[in-house]
Amino acid sequence: MSNRSSARSPFRSLGAAISLGIALLAVPSRAPAQQRNDPLAKLGGPARAAVRATADSLDREGLPGDALVAKAAEGLLKGADDSRILVAVHRLASELRAAGAALGSGASVSEVVAAANAIHAGASPELLRRLRAAAPASRGDGSLTVPLVVITDLVSRGAPVRVAGESVVSLLANRASDTDLQALRAGVERDIVAGDDPGRAALARSRALADSLGTGAAGRPAARPNQPPIPLP
Repeated sequence: MSNRSSARSPFRSLGAAISLGIALLAVPSRAPAQQRNDPLAKLGGPARAAVRATADSLDREGLPGDALVAKAAEGLLKGADDSRILVAVHRLASELRAAGAALGSGASVSEVVAAANAIHAGASPELLRRLRAAAPASRGDGSLTVPLVVITDLVSRGAPVRVAGESVVSLLANRASDTDLQALRAGVERDIVAGDDPGRAALARSRALADSLGTGAAGRPAARPNQPPIPLP
């Protein structure tokens, strides 16, 4: 499909986002056998052709065109008409292109999909580039999938994009693992349920975690980013 390794709404949970990324990795190319069970069969002819053409264009660019088919199929399941589905598909195509450009040609399918959803939630391409730069090389392939999904999840829960993004960038610079980031997300969720402001909860949790990574984990020295502290929202 591409040389990369491996929707109107942002992902509502960490598991949903990762599941979609994994599912995309397993989707074969659109072959005749697949067409016998075409997920777009209920789309009108022109709309179906437009979705296929845009997906093929993304494939040629090294981006996950199958994500557009999945988006259109989602719209069909929700009862959206052809025009609304095409708007959503074209918007996702733009977000995938922006995500791919920000992350670079080495990004995995799951990273590009997660980055597109972060952009949809309000993250800027510059934030994605800073996230890539902050991630230690030791994180390996697909290393930004969980960080990106955590940003999107925090924003969907009400944290400002800047606070969510800078919190995760700072933690990556401090060599936070995916488990650390999942703990951040779960802790913020508990704080919000308890009545805390989402932005303040994300900021307090990320600062506490960064401090623990910098002082309490042997062999994981802190690498503080050269930036001013994030002001309280």
